[in-house]
Amino acid sequence: MSTERTIKRELDKRDLDNAEETQFAALLYIEDGTELPRWLEEKIVKRCTKYGFRFGEVVGEIASSRVVAAEYAKSAVRQSIAEKVQFATLNKNGLNVEKLPNSGPGAVRIMDGDLVYGSLNDTDRATKAIDGRRANDWLFSKFTSDNGGSQDNQGRDVLNFLDAAKVYTTKHANNYRFVALIDGKYYRKNYRMFDQYTNGRVLVENTDNYIVKSLERITTVKDSVVARHADNKQTIV
Repeated sequence: MSTERTIKRELDKRDLDNAEETQFAALLYIEDGTELPRWLEEKIVKRCTKYGFRFGEVVGEIASSRVVAAEYAKSAVRQSIAEKVQFATLNKNGLNVEKLPNSGPGAVRIMDGDLVYGSLNDTDRATKAIDGRRANDWLFSKFTSDNGGSQDNQGRDVLNFLDAAKVYTTKHANNYRFVALIDGKYYRKNYRMFDQYTNGRVLVENTDNYIVKSLERITTVKDSVVARHADNKQTIV
């Protein structure tokens, strides 16, 4: 099964779980008076304010219908499910990836052609936090299903990363590579927009292609080392 299909399956599963958890929270509120999670309470209040619904009426609808609960539940897309699947797939195939934090002292971004560490004040000069690292590869991972406003925002995050990565590779002559790890229909439809940034050290790949090319690269390096070792033995003899 492709990584993209696995991501979609896991997103659907998480969305269903989220709907059931939201419905259960509403039931506990009605039956036992248990407080609703703050995020759910705030969402219900906003909906009531917008449409003139009564708070209890909305909670009752959520408790009685999983379909309604799904409308109020958290979205799996916002819970890093796709990124977890991407990294789990990489690790399962022997490409050991370190997950980087998106905030705090361990977060890494590109700004003005340099890698910067730690949290930053609001600035449009820095990329969003880089998601992971494998050896000398810095990974910026995204899954975006289709076109739309929020999807375009995610696409812009990737373009900002690629643009900043090109500035970095021009400024620094090291062996770091920067990989936009992008899965989903949105990137397939708009691939040329992202691919124009690629060079030897800036890559645009979906997860499955990155795995294949990385394994091929590892094999090539190993073969080269073995060949050099053999040549050295022959020279000594």
